[in-house]
Amino acid sequence: MEYSLNDKAIIWLNLFDFLTIEKRHRILQFFDEPKEIFSSFKNHYEVFSKIMTLEQYNKMCCALNLNFVDNEIVNLDKNKIQVLTYLNPLYPQDFVNYPTYPLALYCKGDVSLIKDFSIAVVGTRKVSKYGAFATEKIVTGLAQAGVTIVSGMATGVDTIAHTIALKNGAKTIAVLGSGFDHIFPKSNFELYQKICENGLVITEYVPSMKPLAYNFPVRNRIIAMLSKGVLMTEAGLKSGAIYTINYSIDYGKEIFIVPGNIDSFSSQGCNQLLKRAQTALTTCAEDILVFFHIEKLSHQKPKQTQISMEQKIVLDAIGNNELSFDEIVAKTKFDIKTLIRLLTTLEISGLIKKSAGNFYSRIVKD
Repeated sequence: MEYSLNDKAIIWLNLFDFLTIEKRHRILQFFDEPKEIFSSFKNHYEVFSKIMTLEQYNKMCCALNLNFVDNEIVNLDKNKIQVLTYLNPLYPQDFVNYPTYPLALYCKGDVSLIKDFSIAVVGTRKVSKYGAFATEKIVTGLAQAGVTIVSGMATGVDTIAHTIALKNGAKTIAVLGSGFDHIFPKSNFELYQKICENGLVITEYVPSMKPLAYNFPVRNRIIAMLSKGVLMTEAGLKSGAIYTINYSIDYGKEIFIVPGNIDSFSSQGCNQLLKRAQTALTTCAEDILVFFHIEKLSHQKPKQTQISMEQKIVLDAIGNNELSFDEIVAKTKFDIKTLIRLLTTLEISGLIKKSAGNFYSRIVKD
């Protein structure tokens, strides 16, 4: 893969693990273009003194040269790791609408899957027989309909979701909380290899990043960003899956929750959320497929069999133009959540396409 000077500046910035994603964003805000880092980062400690210590700043200055970055890229290529910075056309452009979007995604596998219609499946690592049954049943239905399954490759619910997707010939995306040099958990290394071959594994972390506890709640925001909706099949009150649900709510994504036994510790998180959002109650794949008006998807040309009155209003509003999301809101008067759902179903049916900057236009079929 070829990398521009802007890409290389972002890759360089990602190399320093003492910088949080928020701090990296703040550094980039100082420059008109990322590549200006190479010429203007040095001798400006007064600007960055509130972001890093002098010792950290000096460390970055010592490594500020293209040879250093090029050597890193050579190592990435040797390990078949592709890096999609937010400036790359393959990078999902709607990510930039979310706060603290990843500046770069390190990928192994089929990067085109990033833009597939996908549902995330999350839940407890200590899955019960009931949780395993519910996860397998619902993911099987989604996979057989052609939905791409996103999860975090943890033990428990995540492992079942990825495995069932592959078993049914569907695509799956694993989002890691570590770098590629430290696959976690080790017990899932074989699953990781299968996903690399038949799906996609991504992480925002450089290969050397270890699976630190802090990384996993942070990576959950990417699971939410990637997906049209998030299914939680079993989770306790303190499950990490709750982070993904909260991100999904913040991002306006749909949530689907499987109810559990009222005496089960493993289902307390699911049941608690259902008290707040009863419309999220899910007991089968059809609940999700019907919501999105999905009969069957292909990974290239998803289709929809019928057009609802609401969808027709959106299509008529767009007409032969290319309209922004806000312009469509103004024309249709739909609330934001409803419009997101309608645009999503029209997009996966192949009737409209989404361009950079949240612009939409109709697809004219021969």
